[in-house]
Amino acid sequence: MIKKINLFTEIWNRGWSQRDLSRETGIHPSTLSLILNGRLTPSKGHVERISRALGQPAVKLFKE
Repeated sequence: MIKKINLFTEIWNRGWSQRDLSRETGIHPSTLSLILNGRLTPSKGHVERISRALGQPAVKLFKE
């Protein structure tokens, strides 16, 4: 499950779009959209790549 407020805040604070996050993570834009809208549970790899791109620990952005 995504902590939407934290994740969207981190994206917003960087002035990034979903496409920017997609480019930084290598996650396809449609997959990223599904994750951000809660329609797809992110894999461990997705969580790691998003956390790394945003420079934040996964626990701050996601919850189990």
